[in-house]
Amino acid sequence: MMVTTAAVLDLFKSTYGLERLKIGLCYISMDTGSLISALTIGHLVDWNFRRHAARLNVVINKGK
Repeated sequence: MMVTTAAVLDLFKSTYGLERLKIGLCYISMDTGSLISALTIGHLVDWNFRRHAARLNVVINKGK
C-alpha cells in the first residue's frame, strides 16, 4: 500500500497529465477506505472471536 501511495503522484502526472491538486483528490478514496476498515475490522474480529468461543464453550474473560 505504501508503494502504491508513493507512486500515484508520479504515475498519474506522467500518464494523465494531472495537476497536483487533482492527484491529491485521488487519495481521498484510498484514505476513506483505510479509515472505514480501521474503524470496523476490530469489531468484526471481536464478534467472530466471541462467536467461535461460544460455539466451543470457551469462557471469555475481559482483559485477557
